[in-house]
Amino acid sequence: MKKIKLIDNWKLRHESHYQGKKNIELDVKIPTTVFEALINNEIIEDPFYGENENQISWVYESNWAYETNFILSDEILNYEFILIKFYGLDTLTEIYLNDQKIGETKNAFRSYELDIKPYIKKEKNRLKILFLNPIDHVNKQIKLHQYWRWQKLLALKLYNFAIPGMEYLRKPMYAWGWDWGPKLPDIGIWKPVEIIAFNSLKIDSIHVLQDFFYNIDPLKASYTKEFQDLQVDKVDIQVNVELDIIDKIKGNHEIYLLLKTPDGKEIVKKNKISEKLVTLTFSVNKPKLWWINELGTPHLHELEVLLKKEDEIIDARMLKIGIRDIKLIRIPDKWGETFYFMLNGVPVFIKGANWIPIDSFIPRGKKSGLYIQNITAARDANMNCLRVWGGGIYEDDEFYDICDELGILVWQDFPFACSIYPFFDEKFLEDVEEEIIENIKRLRNRASLLLWCGNNECEWLLALNLLFFHFRIKSRKKWEKVNINFFERILPKIVNEYDSQHAYWPSSPSNGGRLSNNGGGFIKSNDKKTGDTHYWSVWHLGKPFSAYRKFNTRFISEYGLQSFPSLKTISTFCPEEQYYFHSHIIKNHQKDRSSNKKIMSYMKKRFLIPDQFEKQVILSQIMQAEAIEYGVEHWRRSRNDFRCMGSLYWQLNDCWPVISWSSLDYNGRWKALHYLARKFYSPFFASVIESKNSVIMCITNDLKQPQTAIFKWIIQDVDGKIFFDGEETVTVPPCTSLEIKSINVKKINKSRVKFRKKIVFFYLYDEDRNLLQRGFRLFERPKFFPLKDPRLEYHVKKINDENYELTILAKEIALFVYIESDRFEFNASDNYFSLNKGEKCQINLKPEDEQVRKEFAFSIRVNSLFDLLKQ
Repeated sequence: MKKIKLIDNWKLRHESHYQGKKNIELDVKIPTTVFEALINNEIIEDPFYGENENQISWVYESNWAYETNFILSDEILNYEFILIKFYGLDTLTEIYLNDQKIGETKNAFRSYELDIKPYIKKEKNRLKILFLNPIDHVNKQIKLHQYWRWQKLLALKLYNFAIPGMEYLRKPMYAWGWDWGPKLPDIGIWKPVEIIAFNSLKIDSIHVLQDFFYNIDPLKASYTKEFQDLQVDKVDIQVNVELDIIDKIKGNHEIYLLLKTPDGKEIVKKNKISEKLVTLTFSVNKPKLWWINELGTPHLHELEVLLKKEDEIIDARMLKIGIRDIKLIRIPDKWGETFYFMLNGVPVFIKGANWIPIDSFIPRGKKSGLYIQNITAARDANMNCLRVWGGGIYEDDEFYDICDELGILVWQDFPFACSIYPFFDEKFLEDVEEEIIENIKRLRNRASLLLWCGNNECEWLLALNLLFFHFRIKSRKKWEKVNINFFERILPKIVNEYDSQHAYWPSSPSNGGRLSNNGGGFIKSNDKKTGDTHYWSVWHLGKPFSAYRKFNTRFISEYGLQSFPSLKTISTFCPEEQYYFHSHIIKNHQKDRSSNKKIMSYMKKRFLIPDQFEKQVILSQIMQAEAIEYGVEHWRRSRNDFRCMGSLYWQLNDCWPVISWSSLDYNGRWKALHYLARKFYSPFFASVIESKNSVIMCITNDLKQPQTAIFKWIIQDVDGKIFFDGEETVTVPPCTSLEIKSINVKKINKSRVKFRKKIVFFYLYDEDRNLLQRGFRLFERPKFFPLKDPRLEYHVKKINDENYELTILAKEIALFVYIESDRFEFNASDNYFSLNKGEKCQINLKPEDEQVRKEFAFSIRVNSLFDLLKQ
């Protein structure tokens, strides 16, 4: 077998001559997209700057052509079969080879293999891919399907940020516009193109199945010594190799398998080929398991599968697999039904965020290193899971490679979101099934894969439509039939056939669907008693974030508040004269209608608002961070008896510079939320429940071993007068949240002082009194707490070429101490933290640019909430 990637010597040409856009012809390398090429060649201005997005719709309303010439060697031409494989074309194409049409495509989520042997010439071959604009296609579909036309009206009414008709084309939905993303549906060759030459047969796919044997039944193990002794004695592994056999097998062929363990051992198996499916089995005793980052090492085993003819290797696949056991546990209990995951027998509290595509132009984002940057940042914030949201894509292999290596689980939505799809169309349905099968085969062996989820909010949206748009019963039944058939019959059947080792969940949110809930699925799709929930009463309905504590759910997979990106990021799309909340450019980079007003409203409820825009930006991030922290603390304290076992906030990242719910902005800069996530997602952490009548101190332990720690607290006023303090040494069992101390506020408030003006500082230390965490909790909103100027003193000391130590001393209480530099980017070991009166701390700083380290120390500034609020 021979493979040749067609990377260089491509031409991109504009095929629609209107609006003065003529004779555009560019040299490009593959993969690239039309927008990326036009930006790189300065044909269009940066779509992300200002309001440029609104001036370039001609790009996606045009037809475009990619062309290249290639010559194949005699060696390639002598193979029996020659295919060309397109790993990703976005989206509608006609493909020509030597002026003969050889195929067409209509799905960006799947690959296409075409037989080119009959069309190949010995001399130069000309390949042309004509991309048809997607807008004409979806408009024709809207007109064609009269019954479904209401969706266009719904899109215009509810989703004025999106181009209508997105559900009719298998193209990433976010690209059509979302409440955090621009209307920039890209076009082009977004994945590699490859010529494959072979004789008779090749490897089609590999499926690794694992069967685990424990020394103790994990579901019966208690959180005592028995639980700590839980281990996997043996795993039986079955490797199914599926072959693509084009013709009769000629000669002796065999499958050769080599497994290399992390500790250097090797297991070799081989089997002769007599039919399409070849199975090899073996066992591993006391295996090195793959763990999420907080529970252990994410060990990966190298699996090499060779297809041999005699002694010649004619095809080969290399995989990295994790030996791990993942189960979704759903058991009836006093609250309804559990919804949690066990990894290698350990019940895991899922901690993470929702993941959207890295860029509006994905190849550009990949080349910019956004995958490693953003996923590493998630790991550094103590996340153990990312949910690949259904309005995006099946992610690039690089995404899963990094998650496998860093020990991060992946909740995988199929790419359906917030729409009702034309599954009544047999050709559309057939194409979707091919797409799903291909991607299940591609991803099913991933160590990081946690769950297959049918869609994002399609089930819930249908329920809401039934409630608010008052469909006639006849229409309602038709809609229900289409959705139930696909998401509850067709899709789970495909998943079970091609990947029986991972659970399928019909939608997010969902309580399991209509078929598994005796007819109650759609109406109760966001039920707190079972399944996963999305909670948007905070933010969309304007409730205060204190409402999070009243929302007791089994697993919360979406919730959030918006904030502005950093001023450095804002400067990349907005001139200084537009630096105010409601400027035209700022509003264009806020896709959720009037949400800038909503940000200001939430801020006003908690803070006095400064006049300066740059201070308002930071304050918005603090507001967002304290809100999500408040919710996460509550849900993590609720993990006992599996009451709540997951938190995935919306959202981790951005696809362009925008005001959104993210904790990382488009440029990878950490917002206040991401710094706080590092604390509230720590596997061992402390929290405080404050109320009018009591203060309750808690510690949560998500680890599989008991943890002994020292918990210290102080209740005081702004002047440092202490009303109550204490210290406890406690041992917290594994996978448990423990109430350490409950203090009756009335009992310590005998002098009738205004307790609302007090503050709780708390500290968590390990047994050697090394500080693990510091935190605070107010009894009232910050704007009512009489802050004094903390008179922060700080200095920066160089430790080595890569690290600096920042020492900070607070003369008075300092809340939300934040470190910044106008000139340089840096990583901080902590940020947006609190210091008590007279308290000192050391923060490690690591500048990103090696060339500026001599000047770095002088650029650092340290401020706090007090500095934000003073005019």
